[in-house]
Amino acid sequence: MSAMNPLHLAPLVFVLLIGRAQADDSMDSDRVKDALRDMGRTSTWYHDDLTGEYLGFKYYAQKRYPEALHYFELGAYYADKPSQISIGLMYLKGEGVEATPVTALAWLELAAERGYPTYVATRDRLRAKLKPQQISQAAELREQLAMKYGDAVAKPRLAAELASGLRRQTGSRAGFDTGVQILFLEAIDPHHRGPPSLLDARTPCPGGFWVQECWRPELYFAMRDKQLNGTVEVGAVQEQR
Repeated sequence: MSAMNPLHLAPLVFVLLIGRAQADDSMDSDRVKDALRDMGRTSTWYHDDLTGEYLGFKYYAQKRYPEALHYFELGAYYADKPSQISIGLMYLKGEGVEATPVTALAWLELAAERGYPTYVATRDRLRAKLKPQQISQAAELREQLAMKYGDAVAKPRLAAELASGLRRQTGSRAGFDTGVQILFLEAIDPHHRGPPSLLDARTPCPGGFWVQECWRPELYFAMRDKQLNGTVEVGAVQEQR
């Protein structure tokens, strides 16, 4: 699979749309539909970061915001930065939750902890619109969130998942399910380990599903780092009540 597969651009496409100031029909565009289709055909077996991210984007596109937040939180739990920045932007816009700039900034701070330039810029644009007291409150909340979602705890959590999946490899593609596709169609539990399924399921990794960069934590995180770039526009700040 080429590294330029649209699947690898999907996080940027969706985060850009979630970050828009005004709701529009962008989620009905062919580009979004293609990205969702690719996600639905992609195995996320033992990659719960991607399960949360992909299902979060799916439900967001349907404007089912509580479900989107639920799955973004799953992705965030497994160190997925697109999930974390999406949660922050949803709190900023008040989608599925009350608009809360302080909580939004806390999540954006967490999403920016790896120093992705565009994530940092997104955080900084929001910071510039808030009062010092709000920034201080966000810092305190960010520390609380980091205890559950920060890289120091979330990366080892995902590394353990990858190691568990690696141990279950059978040496062929016959031993994994199609992950999100099954989840999309049957709405089963995100931790489901389904039966063998389609052999032509897509992979989140350019070199194929069984290559080392899809399973060795240091290689996997390096690959994901290369994929996560882009610009997000922060819209109007909603005043807290």
